[in-house]
Amino acid sequence: MLCNNWRLIFYWLKYKENKKEMLSGQQKHKNAYDMITLGIKNTMEFYRFLNEEKKKKSRNRKVIVMNDMKYIIESVLFSKIEKEKRSQALQQMDMRCKKVPKETEIIAEGEILDYICILLEGTVRSEKLYRDGDVHIIQYYSKGNILGLEGAVSKMQTSPVSYISNENCVVALISLKNIQKSDYSHEMKDVFLEILASDNIKKMNKIEILAKRGMRDRILIYFDLMMQRTGSNQFHLNMNREQFARFLGVNRCALSDELNKMKKEKIIDFHKNDFTVLQ
Repeated sequence: MLCNNWRLIFYWLKYKENKKEMLSGQQKHKNAYDMITLGIKNTMEFYRFLNEEKKKKSRNRKVIVMNDMKYIIESVLFSKIEKEKRSQALQQMDMRCKKVPKETEIIAEGEILDYICILLEGTVRSEKLYRDGDVHIIQYYSKGNILGLEGAVSKMQTSPVSYISNENCVVALISLKNIQKSDYSHEMKDVFLEILASDNIKKMNKIEILAKRGMRDRILIYFDLMMQRTGSNQFHLNMNREQFARFLGVNRCALSDELNKMKKEKIIDFHKNDFTVLQ
């Protein structure tokens, strides 16, 4: 009975929605049969649409998994496992892939974490939001990096920062329980220690940058780190000026002025986000 009432309400709402289309000049449909027929037709089209969307999502998910399976196996997370055993290890992890649109929160600050993320496509930044509304960028992550590990393995199992996508991304989510239950948990723990140690070094570099009072000193130290990382005096920044200013803890307009001064003094050269250190 409830189902029948729902259908009648649905058809009536469809009739109200399509009332203008159902009117021809001053003439109305002579009976309600056409209205119900139209409602049934719309309902069938709606369910067909839902089924098609489900099929598309299923196909997309399979494509993502197939395209990124090889990269996941070759990522740092599986580096301690023998190559011929990595496919078996991945099956035990029961990984699932997820598409993330640009400027979307992947992990929220304070969120309870019982999983970690492998960044398969795109770039991500970690942010810290303060009471006064100020946002400070902590770190940037690129393809292959692990997100949320420090929070997931901590005693409180909460994320200390938020992870935001800089662009459209794809991430692989792996449950910590599945890792602990797998036959390769020991190898994974060794990898976790290496990742945490690397993250600590990056945070020490960040402290070194922020310890400098002068803006130019902060810029030059960061550029020195980028040259060490890339092995070249030419590199690309994966952040816009506003994000770069937040990373350095300075004003955006002041940063742009300082970069232009350094360019005029032929200390650096740049075009958009491509930089060259000249001195």
